[in-house]
Amino acid sequence: MLKVDKKDEPEFFSEFKRKKNPKHWDVLNKPENLHIKPELKSYMLKNEQKIGDKSYCPYCEMILSSENNDLKEDKECHIEHIKPKSKFSNLTFDYRNFFNILFR
Repeated sequence: MLKVDKKDEPEFFSEFKRKKNPKHWDVLNKPENLHIKPELKSYMLKNEQKIGDKSYCPYCEMILSSENNDLKEDKECHIEHIKPKSKFSNLTFDYRNFFNILFR
């Protein structure tokens, strides 16, 4: 397992939380919020999960993206909550509680 060096929450996500005050993760599936997950994935891959020119899944250590290759298709790359939303609902939108994984 690779260590993920979490950075500060990106400003666009802080602003989203301030404006929308979301309670459930499903709010990210609303049409006006569909851009949030891809932006989060991209931010985490570029700033936290990168070794050299490649970004990796912390669990399986497979490449999720590289400078010469875009992010794996959405169906393969998933935002994982470290502490499950079902048991820790107060951490659902805590940026320190998630990262990208390869999901097959």
